[in-house]
Amino acid sequence: IAHTISTSGCAEEDWINNWKKYFKPMPVGKKLLIRPTWEDEYEAGDRRVLHLEPGVAFGTGTHETTRMCL
Repeated sequence: IAHTISTSGCAEEDWINNWKKYFKPMPVGKKLLIRPTWEDEYEAGDRRVLHLEPGVAFGTGTHETTRMCL
């Protein structure tokens, strides 16, 4: 079986931190707001704020089963 393997380069980026710019505070139900730990400036209104380090605690809070538990 013949195989051909090719490679290509990619831009040098800070992959460990670049994804953070896409994860924003997210309301859950009527009373809760999930806010990533690096987001300091966000108006929560009357909602309780859950500061979450996405991926470390229990994911990002976006999965349906997590949202149901909250």
